[in-house]
Parts: sequence; structure tokens; C-alpha cells
Amino acid sequence: MVKKKNVIQKLEILIYVEKSKKFIFITLDDVLITTLSGKSYPNGIWDFKINWQIWNVLKKINPKTIAILSTQPLIRKGFIKESSFYSKINFISHSLSDYTGVLDIRTRYSITDKWNLGINGDGDDLVDSIILQKDIKEDMIFIGKNNDKDYANKKGIKFIERNELVKLTFL
Repeated sequence: MVKKKNVIQKLEILIYVEKSKKFIFITLDDVLITTLSGKSYPNGIWDFKINWQIWNVLKKINPKTIAILSTQPLIRKGFIKESSFYSKINFISHSLSDYTGVLDIRTRYSITDKWNLGINGDGDDLVDSIILQKDIKEDMIFIGKNNDKDYANKKGIKFIERNELVKLTFL
């Protein structure tokens, strides 16, 4: 019975993903990329590797827009230069576009550990600004780690945990 329930849940997620191909929010660290060093925080902008399982799923989903979200409190603490991080996230977003074929890839990051994702940590929340610009909330998916779920739910966006997304190998 448990196996049948898991299959039904996966099918429900798959159907939702198929219907919600317009806009995907996805977090950067431990979702799109991980550290090469295995540490929680990178040693520098070079300390990352691409999470190909996630990239392959994004390629299969082929959304209209991907928004890469990231909190970067180490910038404020002086461990990473903001200009270096900006170069890294631009490289990743361009690479993701080239790999997936998705032309509209947006990036937002905060230099605090809070989800205030205006440009450079100032201004409006990215999710709020996009929801106000377009009435597509039902066409949005948020892909992240379990600790991102509350934020997505607060915004009324369907949340899919990164490991659950990867299990959808039959996309």
C-alpha cells in the first residue's frame, strides 16, 4: 500500500510539473550546484560542481523561465567578494541557459541569510515582484531544499524538494 501511495504522489507531481512549465524558482546552493570540497560553504567561487541530475530534469521540463535564487551571507561577512559571486552566478546562469535551451534565466541573491531577494539584497522580494508582474502563480514551481518549503508555501507556490524532483526519472 505504501508503494502504491508513493507512485500516486510521484504521478501527481509529474502532472503538476507538466502543467506548470512556465516559471521555475530554484535555489543555487545544494540544488543547482554543490561544493567540490564537500564543505557547507565554498572555499571560493571555483569550489562548485554542477548537479547534473537537476540540470537534466530542468532540460526535460523546458520551462519558459528559470529564476535562480540564493542567499549569500558570506558576502556581508567578508569571506566572499560580491563581484566574485556575481561572476559565478552569471557563469552558472549562462551555462544553464546553454545546456537547457531556456532563454529567460533570471538571478537574484541576498547578502543576508534571509529571503529578501531584491537585487544585491535591496528592494522587493523577487517572488513578489514576479507575481505582481504576471498572473501566473498557478504556473510556478519552487525547487529547493526542505528548509525552503516554508518560504514557497508562504508565497502560495507549489514546492518540490530537489530529491523528489530527481526521482521523476520518467519525465
